[in-house]
Amino acid sequence: MEHDLRRRARHRIGGAHARQGIRRRLADVPGGDALATLEDKAADNAAVWLMVLGQAARNNDETAEKEALAKAAKASRYDDYAGVSLAALAKASETLPPPDDLYKSNGAANSAAGVRALLVFGLNSFQPVPGLQATSRLCSDGKDDKDLRQQCLTLAKTLVWGSSPLARSLGLHLQQTLSDNDQTRQQAETARRNLVWQVHNFGKLTLQTRNQPDVAEKMLALARRGGTRMSLILAALRAEGIAVEAPEGWKPKGGQNTSATTSD
Repeated sequence: MEHDLRRRARHRIGGAHARQGIRRRLADVPGGDALATLEDKAADNAAVWLMVLGQAARNNDETAEKEALAKAAKASRYDDYAGVSLAALAKASETLPPPDDLYKSNGAANSAAGVRALLVFGLNSFQPVPGLQATSRLCSDGKDDKDLRQQCLTLAKTLVWGSSPLARSLGLHLQQTLSDNDQTRQQAETARRNLVWQVHNFGKLTLQTRNQPDVAEKMLALARRGGTRMSLILAALRAEGIAVEAPEGWKPKGGQNTSATTSD
């Protein structure tokens, strides 16, 4: 919707006036004002344009999807701000202690720290996710388009160093499926396997916060330090002495993979 409005506005009244008109119309779109602000203030962040791409996909506007992809490919970084949100939640959780009945007598966890960890990491998981699935679909459907394929591979290089495991997963997936280089595809496959291992073990640590107060305290301390979701995962694994690379021969159970499956 956003890009459709932009095209019509530019066609009718041109540059500066068009931008003003778009912002007025975006006031009627949920989150539109925030997204328009991000386009101005964080145009070099691929996550912003993948959010736009996801909106365009929901509106069945393929032209707008491709425009957003092109801008995402030109961005130099990917940050979905989940790490910033997590740090804020972790600090806010210290303001008031949770009620006793939440961690005593068969409560959600067996310690105050456990309850806080459940709240912090649980609430953080509800943060909006950029259109990763829509991006994956667009790149897969357009793999025979030379220009679009190159944009996807350029974007992939940014995503593999992105702030979240889902972004890294998509970047590696694009490299594995679109690259013509055998070595690049093999490296991407190995890295995706390691990513599954990392996310799997981080998930186990998160569950342990319910009945292991020391683990909960460590996880909350790491969250308060800030950084990105990806850096938190790696720091948590290292703090518990867990290798960040999967053991030789290890495979995900049940055919699990790291492709971006989060709904847009």
